[in-house]
Amino acid sequence: MRKYTIGLLLMLGFQQISLAQTEDTDAFFIKSLYDEALSNPVGYHWLGHLCEGIGGRLAGSPGAAAAVDYTAQVMDTIGLDTVYMQACDVPHWERGDTEIVRIVNSSSQGTVDLGGLALGNSFGTGPAGLTAEVVEVKTLDEVEELGAQNLAGKIVFFNRPMDPTQLRTFNAYGGAVDQRVWGASKAAAAGAVAVLVRSMTTRLDDEPHTGTLVYNEDHPKIPAIAISTKDANLLSQLLNQENVEIFMRNTSRMLQPKRSYNVVGEIRGSTHPDEIIAVGGHLDSWDVGQGAHDDGSGCVHS
Repeated sequence: MRKYTIGLLLMLGFQQISLAQTEDTDAFFIKSLYDEALSNPVGYHWLGHLCEGIGGRLAGSPGAAAAVDYTAQVMDTIGLDTVYMQACDVPHWERGDTEIVRIVNSSSQGTVDLGGLALGNSFGTGPAGLTAEVVEVKTLDEVEELGAQNLAGKIVFFNRPMDPTQLRTFNAYGGAVDQRVWGASKAAAAGAVAVLVRSMTTRLDDEPHTGTLVYNEDHPKIPAIAISTKDANLLSQLLNQENVEIFMRNTSRMLQPKRSYNVVGEIRGSTHPDEIIAVGGHLDSWDVGQGAHDDGSGCVHS
């Protein structure tokens, strides 16, 4: 019995040594990839062209088409076995004129312009804009509780901040983004004419952030504009003192889908040529930024 026990212990010891050797091999290989990327930083040049040479790459825009062509050209020069473009139709939304969000006739502030950006896919107010009283809420449930008797004909202002105590900022984003995505339709169901949304960031600054909204087809498609976090705080403080009316104008519109392409490159394996490991990123980005993090870097990493 003792001999079997010793033999088992020896076998486990050999397995641990073998596992450690495998981990060391993997670690050295990964280190070689880091070394190559740091000593031959061609990826930075690719990313620089995507972000600065091409810039915003809103789906359906000329910038997005240029990014497709550029990526296909790059992939065709780096020794892949196959490079091809896969046709697909993409949504085509245009931002239109520069947005206007303006506090009007405030008894304490007079007229105050706020920084605003229409949310992606938002419909516009029309060229004349609209003016209405503002009602502040924190949650989608609060909209349902207030109902049409309190919100019909009003602008609903969603002002739930991202939680800065979340160490994983994506959790903070996830805890607040529902108001941006679904707020317009929730407010429209209660008879609101438009929505304002606090920008999705933990920073306190003057920069409004755009981002996607999703309309419920059962409700009117009302305009939705994000305002900066500083302006959201200002508006909230003012609403605690008096009734506030806001004039807002955006000419955003949704057009017919446009033809675009996925850019696909393949390196066929020698050991398992029929098995697939997929790595990717999305080439499109918002029109008001360079799209470096979301998601030019993901494409370049790939």
